[in-house]
Amino acid sequence: AVAAFEKAAACHAATDAHHTAAQELEKAAPLADADPRRLDLALRAASAWIEAGEALRAAETAMKCATKKWVAPELAVQAVDTALEYADAGVGSTFAPEIYKNALNWYAARGAFADARKAA
Repeated sequence: AVAAFEKAAACHAATDAHHTAAQELEKAAPLADADPRRLDLALRAASAWIEAGEALRAAETAMKCATKKWVAPELAVQAVDTALEYADAGVGSTFAPEIYKNALNWYAARGAFADARKAA
């Protein structure tokens, strides 16, 4: 199933249908067989949302990878950092603070208070 979603995403990306490509990669991410693979697919989906001009959707996708526990916490840090980076691109939107709040909560739940300042 993962390979089929990836193939569909590649076809959509080739025709500049980045929204659909991102959705296909989002479907594939939780189905992958290993944490690094799930992280890769989720971050590729987030990147496709950026290409589609949807910075906050990209941030939400990356944050979902961490909060839904698709990957181990040591890998999830990369997803949270990516979410914050993409949320910065969407500053001004009423939804951007929600991404920051989720990231802050994620760091705080792990006792990483020094890192939580990145989200504050």
